[in-house]
Amino acid sequence: NGRFDIKIISFNRTKDSEDMRMYTQPVLYPNKKEMCCDQNDSDFVVATYWTTAYYVSEMIKNNLKTIPLYFIQDYESWFYPESDKKTGFKILNTYDLIKNKIVYSEWLKQKISRHSNNVIKITPGINLDIFYPRGIKSKRVKRILGMARPSTPRRGFDNMIKALKIIKEEHPYLEIAFFGPDDLKKYKIPFKYKNYGLLKEDALTKLYSSSDIFVEASLFHGLGLTGMEAMACGTACVLTDSGGPSEYAINNENAILVQPGDTQQMVNAISFLIKDDLARERLRQNGLETMNRYPIRNTAVEFEKILWSFI
Repeated sequence: NGRFDIKIISFNRTKDSEDMRMYTQPVLYPNKKEMCCDQNDSDFVVATYWTTAYYVSEMIKNNLKTIPLYFIQDYESWFYPESDKKTGFKILNTYDLIKNKIVYSEWLKQKISRHSNNVIKITPGINLDIFYPRGIKSKRVKRILGMARPSTPRRGFDNMIKALKIIKEEHPYLEIAFFGPDDLKKYKIPFKYKNYGLLKEDALTKLYSSSDIFVEASLFHGLGLTGMEAMACGTACVLTDSGGPSEYAINNENAILVQPGDTQQMVNAISFLIKDDLARERLRQNGLETMNRYPIRNTAVEFEKILWSFI
């Protein structure tokens, strides 16, 4: 809205900003030291991952003017094996480095609040100017769409493949499609599928809109953005009851929620929606109505109010 001059800062870029869905080019520094020393004129600096919390802490060490915030997007200590206690300690330590922490879901707020105070939950949102039904479903064979990221174990790829293998055997004419950043050719997937890879938002929206069922199998989630996107595009969703999705997904009302790692529950849910067109349409319509309550503009307004409250 013009009241804030916002910039994204980083160093040693490893991913293209378009792949990361950034709406502005990041300001890139040659090293961490220069990045940290160049923020003295900022009113706020926001950490967005546990490693960046240490950078933000460094930025404000001798700078009383700049206000630090910590936008925590997932329960990151669970990203690592339980045996990696050193990394786990470093992550937990970040919750006390920065006083004010912001999260998107009640589940994540409760997780972080076990370790630290001053956790603020804001309402999540998506860009409904981009994610909306494109009206391109047809009376072709039904398509099941999944987000595939086997390189990240917490995304539940193995369990999703087990479930879809059973589904494909029971319904051989189904089309199964995936999207995501990983090359699936190196994985043994025991059925025919199409991988659309990493998609820009317009192409992803069209893929959601042309699919009948979206499946997400994560073991845990700070929010579950792909579920929100699929709902907003008019796709019936089978999601895991994995924490964050409960912020917007209600079982048997706007999605079917299954227990993380429970292959049979996932099979039952997908099979039910394949066979019952009325139930699938009901979830689709209810999902659309739900997502109309989550425009990203409302999230931005909430976040702006938080910023002003600290000035």
